[in-house]
Amino acid sequence: MGGVRKAGLLAVVQLLALCSYARAQLPCLAVAWSLPVPEGYAGWRCLAAADVTGDGTLDIVAGEFSEPYGVYVVDGASHTVAAWHGEAPVLDIATGDFDSDGAEEAAVARAASGIELYGAGGIEAELPLAEAMLEVEAGDIDSDGVDELAVAASGPYTGWLAVYEWSSRGFKQLWKVSFGAPCSGLKLADLAPPQGLELVLESSGVAYCVSSSGAFLWVCRLSCSSVYMTAEAGGAVAMVDGSEVYLIQ
Repeated sequence: MGGVRKAGLLAVVQLLALCSYARAQLPCLAVAWSLPVPEGYAGWRCLAAADVTGDGTLDIVAGEFSEPYGVYVVDGASHTVAAWHGEAPVLDIATGDFDSDGAEEAAVARAASGIELYGAGGIEAELPLAEAMLEVEAGDIDSDGVDELAVAASGPYTGWLAVYEWSSRGFKQLWKVSFGAPCSGLKLADLAPPQGLELVLESSGVAYCVSSSGAFLWVCRLSCSSVYMTAEAGGAVAMVDGSEVYLIQ
């Protein structure tokens, strides 16, 4: 499965140079359409694209961290905006077809409140969680053909990771693993094909790779206490703290 390659400023400079080269080779992109900011919108926290309406066109889902804590779904075909306001800041959004109805849903994580599942008509289900910090990822984690929801949750001193599947009564927990410190940087990636998808996250300066069954595949110690940004591409996960970039594959 490889290991962890640590890169510093040089790697960042090389990456920026590569992006500049790639941009020079691509044709110019044009704005397909735009909309004015919804009235009362106080600033976005997260953004996702998914076919929430089930019409074959990607829609945009946005959530805001400030009041009125809105969730906005922009219809990709009609460009109309549906808005729902909540009681807590939106921290993260993951999209997937959790109920196998052909349309994707948006799992919206709210601070110290839990997960709200949004469809084209608004909230379809709720998963109450008390932790202040929540991150979500969605995908076919257990290779059964149906998307599951992964949640990383942290309180002041502890954290945990759990995977949920949809049932007729809402989300049902498949498994849960606990950490002795808060966790962050949750990403879903295919690091060990063909074994299925894995979940990668960081807790107290240690990177964990967790299998679809909830078993720890491996752990790697990082020279940082927390990760503030992660990205997944091509079977690898990049973790970034304040001064270092870690490539996990």
